[in-house]
Amino acid sequence: MKKIAVITVLIAMSLIVSSCDLREVIGGVTVSGKVTYDGQHTYPHTFVFLLTSPSDTAGIDISNGMIVGQDGNYTIYRVEDGVYYLFAIADTNNNLTPDPDDPIGWFGHPDTLADSIIVTVPDSIVVNGEDLTNINVDTMYVVPSTR
Repeated sequence: MKKIAVITVLIAMSLIVSSCDLREVIGGVTVSGKVTYDGQHTYPHTFVFLLTSPSDTAGIDISNGMIVGQDGNYTIYRVEDGVYYLFAIADTNNNLTPDPDDPIGWFGHPDTLADSIIVTVPDSIVVNGEDLTNINVDTMYVVPSTR
């Protein structure tokens, strides 16, 4: 229930943007960029989150999240100074719940694993009182099941 309420608030915040500059209303430091699954196309119903660790996606802090626009652009407002990892997840079945087959992505750099499999290694971003732009996710993929 908490997830639905928070996502509802995020949707409401996104709608406010159409009538005014949300930055002027909320203030604070922003992190912004674009999320695509192949460098060009976007998934509808994609969310981005700033995590304090790239290994703890179960501990997503909803307060540092935002809904990605239809064009793939996002802005997270009122970001506190700190070190973060930008995580994106596309809710492909629109059930407002992270599922194992929902594509994920990170702001980071590509790295090749065994068998020429390329994955994105999360890079940290440091917020220190100034807006950050071009924090982009350009590759999203479904994590293979370990079953």
